[in-house]
Amino acid sequence: MASTTGEIEYLLSFVAESGCTFIRNGKEYSAEKAAEHLEYKYSRVKSRIPDADTFIQRIASASSISKKPYQVQCSESRMQAGKWLKDALESFRLENRHSSTN
Repeated sequence: MASTTGEIEYLLSFVAESGCTFIRNGKEYSAEKAAEHLEYKYSRVKSRIPDADTFIQRIASASSISKKPYQVQCSESRMQAGKWLKDALESFRLENRHSSTN
């Protein structure tokens, strides 16, 4: 299984390379800007984030100030960023599980 750091780095790369638009507090941001923002938030509380699931829950799902959920717009589909990232993390874990057993 991938390390916590590896999983969080994967999620940050996934966000940056997604090409999706992120909606934070009603304002739209590019994927790269969203990844930079999440990385900044994470760097400030890294010692209190024990795993990638907590990273999604505490850092990447909602604004720490307004508490409004982040959203992501990919093509025609808009969804909660937390759900989108949980799905990506699960796929990443499954892929790593399969590659480590082969």
